[in-house]
Amino acid sequence: MLLTESKDEFDLLRDTLNEEVKPRGIIEQMYVEDIAYLVWEILRLRRSKAAIINLAFRDALTEVVMQLLRKPGEWKNLRKDGSEKLAREWFSDPDVKKQIAGLLREFNLDETAIEAEAFRKSADDLEGIDRLMASAEARRDKALVCIAHIAATSALCCVSAAIDLSTAKFSNSSMATERQIAANRRNAVKKYRPTLFRREETGTP
Repeated sequence: MLLTESKDEFDLLRDTLNEEVKPRGIIEQMYVEDIAYLVWEILRLRRSKAAIINLAFRDALTEVVMQLLRKPGEWKNLRKDGSEKLAREWFSDPDVKKQIAGLLREFNLDETAIEAEAFRKSADDLEGIDRLMASAEARRDKALVCIAHIAATSALCCVSAAIDLSTAKFSNSSMATERQIAANRRNAVKKYRPTLFRREETGTP
């Protein structure tokens, strides 16, 4: 946990996942634990993206105001000090906020122009976070698939054992041939195998 994060909130997330998945055995429990940490990591990265953009907001505001105040042919940094002062005061002075809003309207813009500039300034950092998120999401999804495989395998084993038990009772009967037992197992697999595995066999999306 980071200093700013709540262990109670993480424990609630993990408990909710355990209640939803209902893991059976240590292996499924390990996967659920991994999923909890991966989901928490994804949430952390999403918060970080918003924080990065917010941190870039003042510099973006300075840049936008400086561009709008600059007259054609004027040296760019001539308006820098005044723009930085307005950008600082925008966060605390309602009158300055109105002044900048009016300046934006003169050029048919609104505060989304400032957000766009903040995005542009943060693009490299945001791209790195997106890669980390994609990696965490892929690992989370893989863990979910592994849990589904384990659950499906366990169910098929139970079905197979039940078939063997039922056919053993008639082992002296001519009807209980090896061919019939194998056919019963194949039918059971078709009936109980999850959709996930049927898709893998048929190649359907």
